[in-house]
Amino acid sequence: MSALTVMKDNGFVLYLVSRKEDGREHILAELGVQHLFSRVEFVDEKTVNSFQTILRGSGISKDDVYIVGDYLHEEIRMGNQCGVRTVWLKSG
Repeated sequence: MSALTVMKDNGFVLYLVSRKEDGREHILAELGVQHLFSRVEFVDEKTVNSFQTILRGSGISKDDVYIVGDYLHEEIRMGNQCGVRTVWLKSG
């Protein structure tokens, strides 16, 4: 069972924010995980403003938000600047 499935089954609302690149939207379907996300956003550039806009539109309290990312200087720093908890998913 994947971590995403466990989180979804335990009541987490999952959003995915990813850089807009050709073919990226098809990856979720290929992996069979698209149904796990309540919202998927493809953005030209990940910025503090884009994260804040998504957070405001979610109706979810900042206390209930985690940003999971693999780039310390992008997702993690932006999550910290938005005032939410962050999880660094270090790969490799």
